[in-house]
Amino acid sequence: RHDELLGLITQLKDPCMTNAVEVLRQYVRKRGKTDASHRVGRLVSTYISLEVDLAQLFDECKDNVKFLLALESHFKVLAEDPLSNVLQGISPTLRALRMIWTISHHYNDDSRMGSLLLSLSELLVRRVRGAVHYQELIVRIVHGDRADVVLEQVRLSSEILKAWKSEYYRTRDDIARSNRESRWEFDRDRLFARTDHAAKLCDEFIEMTIVVKDLKTFLTPRLTAMTLESDAIVDIAERVDALCLSIEISKVDAFDPSQQG
Repeated sequence: RHDELLGLITQLKDPCMTNAVEVLRQYVRKRGKTDASHRVGRLVSTYISLEVDLAQLFDECKDNVKFLLALESHFKVLAEDPLSNVLQGISPTLRALRMIWTISHHYNDDSRMGSLLLSLSELLVRRVRGAVHYQELIVRIVHGDRADVVLEQVRLSSEILKAWKSEYYRTRDDIARSNRESRWEFDRDRLFARTDHAAKLCDEFIEMTIVVKDLKTFLTPRLTAMTLESDAIVDIAERVDALCLSIEISKVDAFDPSQQG
């Protein structure tokens, strides 16, 4: 939109256009109060009014470009940096959004700012979905491999999603206390339904990992040999293995709430 308006404004400022408008103005002055001069005068007034409106729109677009460029670096961190940086980047991103909300005439609007916040929420969900490999966690634990790195990604993902919600509410409360800015009254279900669901899943994956790891450590051949209830121990171990296998081969997208039974 900025480039389109820039092209249009450039054309309107062309000397040929300004000369044409001046010729029409002189025609109106010379002809006096005739029907023809009246029609030309209305045409010139309409043109000048539209030119003023276009100039205002262009100024607004220039401001919007500056605001979006300021946001770009924050969103780039959230989209591309390691999760530890994403966690640290949430608070500065919300401060930048608050600044834009305060000084931008265009984005000081529930619909437009709401769209930016929703984009942020969806970006965080995409990052978490790309980082949380819960099936790999189970595979590593079942085979006795170290799962620390994968588990740390899950923990960080949970912290990121919770930080997003807490920082949003902190910013919202700061705005309300300022008594100078319009309040943030956005659709919280749209902003947090998916991130809350993803955060809950991350916590469940962590708990599941700990339980499976403890069971695999406890249910060993040594325990079977030492107990009189060896058949029961074997049965429990087989059930744990079957549960782990069902998770490994599952095609269900755990992050899609619509696929939850």
